[in-house]
Formats: sequence, C-alpha cells, structure tokens
Amino acid sequence: GQQFDAILSSGDIAQQPVAQTYQHYLNTIAKLQTAHFWIRGNHDAGDDFPKQLPEAMPLVVEAGNWSLLLLDSHKPGHVNGQISSMQLEYIVDYIHMHNDRYIGLVLHHPCFDVGTTWLDPHRLINTDEFLHTIESFDQVRFVLCGHVHQSFTTHHKHIALMSCPSTWRQFAPNQSSFLLDQLPPGYRVIQLYPNGHYTTQVHYIQDWHVVVDDSDHEGY
Repeated sequence: GQQFDAILSSGDIAQQPVAQTYQHYLNTIAKLQTAHFWIRGNHDAGDDFPKQLPEAMPLVVEAGNWSLLLLDSHKPGHVNGQISSMQLEYIVDYIHMHNDRYIGLVLHHPCFDVGTTWLDPHRLINTDEFLHTIESFDQVRFVLCGHVHQSFTTHHKHIALMSCPSTWRQFAPNQSSFLLDQLPPGYRVIQLYPNGHYTTQVHYIQDWHVVVDDSDHEGY
C-alpha cells in the first residue's frame, strides 16, 4: 500500500456526533501508525468531537517548508459554514510571520460552487471575505475542503481550490436534487515539494461493492 507522512480528515467524521463514533474513528486511524489530524464538519456538533487544541483556533501542520492551516468552518446549528474573523486574522498574522513558508488551507466547507445546485448553498457563507483575505499572498498555494462528497478542482487567481471525495458515499455531480453516485469511497493524495510545487491525485477504493440508496440522505 501507499505510505503517507500524515492523514488529514476534512470533517464530518460522524453522521451522528456521538462519542462511540469518534472513538471508533481514532482506533481505526491509530492502526495505520501515521500522524493524523482532523477538523470539524457540520455534522460534528457537540462536545464529543475529539479536540486537538483547547480552543477553536487553526491547527498548524508543518511539513518541510510548508504549513497546512486546519480551519474550523463549523457553524453551530447550520449546514453551511463560516470562518470566524478570529481565524481570518490568524491566517494573515501567520503568513506575515512565516513569509518564507508555502501555505495550504484546509477546511470542511467549500469556498466555491461545484455545480450541484442542491448542495452549493451549503458552502462557506463568507466565501468572498475568506478569498479576499488570502488572495494577495503568493505563498498560499491551495485550499482543500470536504463536504461535497465529490472530487472537484477550480482556481481563484493563483490559488487552487480542491475538494476531497468522501471516504464513504459520493454525491453525483451536476444534479439539481440529491442523488448518490456509483463511485466507491475515495481519498485525495497531495505530494508537497520544497519549491512550493505540489502534485495531487484522487484515488477510489478498488473492488468495493457500492449499494446506492437515494432515500438515505437525512442531514446532508
């Protein structure tokens, strides 16, 4: 199998945010014996979500001369997301203090539309503010999100905006109403290079039998 330096889970670790689910997640990931980090999604409400920091501030994962800032876009009681003004200020301060480092930003909610009209309203509600905050920094190379259960890539100026497929079921692209895709669980691999270059590929689990039930979409 592939060897990774770290695993990032881009939120919605649980469908129902109960302690047993998070413990099962941590136990399963621990078997891989690899550094792993996670962020909160809209389903990850409540106090049972396993905290990596004492407060809702970005967790910074350093890899060579790269820094990945893991943001909390969870908005309590809402399906869509928001990046707090405190986190936006943190991003700017961090980049000013570490202007020799390349930056990737990771959050659960997308800051772009994927063309799936039932899903696009669930994106970051302060998308314009978020993009305006980061667009002037050359060292910001990409923004990575989850939430949309499909692989998608677009750009805002020099910054790549990418989504990860779900590690469970995928949403069919370009739909006006909820529809599950036939694709199996997937993940995105990102290879970071010292000169600020990166490569990325999306992989889907082979030999996985997908059972699609389009009625099972409560809470997405």
